[in-house]
Amino acid sequence: MRFSFANTGGDGCHFSFVALPGQHRIEERPVVRTAPAGAGGCTRESANVLVGETLWEFLGLGLRTGFFVLEMLPCRLDGFLAEYPDRDPLPTAGDTHQPELHALAEQFGLVGWGRGAIRPRLAELRERYFPQLVFGPDIT
Repeated sequence: MRFSFANTGGDGCHFSFVALPGQHRIEERPVVRTAPAGAGGCTRESANVLVGETLWEFLGLGLRTGFFVLEMLPCRLDGFLAEYPDRDPLPTAGDTHQPELHALAEQFGLVGWGRGAIRPRLAELRERYFPQLVFGPDIT
């Protein structure tokens, strides 16, 4: 079962917590990015991508880029990786570019994912949690 908590505002892409037996703290649940069936040529498997084992890990993935670009996963993973910054952005005086991300990082001690860690971590999360996702009969 999934509980949607955010969307990117583009093409119906949204983020949900995965409810697993025995997990009661919502911030400790895995996060899945879901695109509508068929969006961007995605299959059910590629339309649903585990993007963090916890809320904190998910926020770290989007820390360097924002969350809208996570729509690229996994269908355009190579393009995403090519544009993923090498380090967390540092706030500067007068910075109007994503000040919320800086505030999140500071408040919760978030650290962005290393570019080289993204592909193997997504594969690990997929292996661990994808089999536990439940799809309705109308989803291909």
